Order: sequence, then structure tokens, then C-alpha cells
Amino acid sequence: MKKFKVELMELINELEKSNYSNNNGELKKDRVFKELKERVEEMAVKPEEPKEITYIDRMRIEKNDLCPKINKLIEFQETETFKKLDDFQRYHLFVQCYFMQKYLEVLNTRISYEVELKDKKIK
Repeated sequence: MKKFKVELMELINELEKSNYSNNNGELKKDRVFKELKERVEEMAVKPEEPKEITYIDRMRIEKNDLCPKINKLIEFQETETFKKLDDFQRYHLFVQCYFMQKYLEVLNTRISYEVELKDKKIK
């Protein structure tokens, strides 16, 4: 990378000092710009191949998405707004929170099991 920076600075300096044409009639600035562009393109960061997402990754993503939702619902249950809801709404929000927590437990159990199983296969 350092070598590239030095070469880039040399090209820029050459461009700044150059006349519009050399002895061959070639436009120096065009040549320098073309070379500069080619070198920059060579150094451009290529995007990495997307990593294959495994079913364990998908469960972890689901878990990471679920946790903040549960926390927000629990926080909401402590607000005045929640207390103003009727019994039916409050009850069903409690039920929803309960099942979300149970779902989280299931995800954690499945993730642990699958990781352990995967580790055994590797060994």
C-alpha cells in the first residue's frame, strides 16, 4: 500500500509538472491520467464474496432480533400507557411476552444443541 501511495504521488507530481504534449505528440496529461486511473482501479477494494448463512446463523439472527422486542415489551408493561389499557389488552400483551420469552428459550436451546453437535462432528 505504501508503494502504491508513492507511485500515486509520483504520477500526480508528473501530471502537475507536465506540458500538454511530449516529443511524440502524445498528450502527457492524458497518459498520466489514464495510468493513474488504471492504478487506482487495481488498488480498488473488491467486495468480498457473501458468506453463506447457516441455519445456526439464522437462529442467532432471530434471537438477536427477538431480545430487544421482548425488552421493549417488558418496559412498556411498566408504563402508564400500559396501565390505561383494558384487561383484555393487558392480558394478551402479558401472554405475548410470555410466549416470546419461551420462544427465546427454545432458540437458545436449539442453538446450543446445534453448536455442540457441530463441534462433535469437527473433532
